Amino acid sequence: MFDEQTLCRLEERIKTSNMMQWLRLSVEAGDQGAIYHMGFCEEHIGNPVIRAIHGGVISCFLESAALLEALAQAPQGTEINIISTHISYLASAKAKDIRAHIATAKFGRRMGFFEASAFQDHQQAPIARAAIGIRLKRPEEQRLTP
Repeated sequence: MFDEQTLCRLEERIKTSNMMQWLRLSVEAGDQGAIYHMGFCEEHIGNPVIRAIHGGVISCFLESAALLEALAQAPQGTEINIISTHISYLASAKAKDIRAHIATAKFGRRMGFFEASAFQDHQQAPIARAAIGIRLKRPEEQRLTP
């Protein structure tokens, strides 16, 4: 579970990211880790006929949530870059808010691997799942690079 200081650090990162602001991303501490939330807005619609959220919006939301999860686990000042994403779309995303849970598959010194699950109605009925790889560059490594 995240402490108050970690939640503040994540909220600061959200405030400085135009994409996370556009996604209306927020984070809250839950019993089994953080729950990430994407507030719906009309700009997220990809198919106006069935009013479904665009798959790219869902993918960006899951990547952003994984990046925040890595930020919460890494030492302050660590540079974090997403290096790979594999997403499976399991159901159409309705025109409403989406939530996500991020599980850490492995968090090492230089790499992190996360499994993300997005849902709308129930956590047991995901609309998308993603495997996300992240490169970590810790503060002491940043000084060594020219």
